[in-house]
Amino acid sequence: MKQISIEKYIPKKHRHKVVDFYKDIDGCWLDLHPDYISSLTEATSIHEDTINEVKKQLKTIVLKSDFEKMNREQLNNLMK
Repeated sequence: MKQISIEKYIPKKHRHKVVDFYKDIDGCWLDLHPDYISSLTEATSIHEDTINEVKKQLKTIVLKSDFEKMNREQLNNLMK
């Protein structure tokens, strides 16, 4: 496992949502703070093949409490 710099690759507005960022044989992993999830996967981590693909998924990170209140249209708008 190789650590990836949060400061280098994650914009400041998202850093408080991230616990860990690393790469292993399966790709890149972004572990989220327990209060946040990816609305795309409904999970507390984001897994993609490359750093750029992980960065594209940052827009899907929401507070769990907000996610539970969203309707399908709001969720679809997050993923555009």
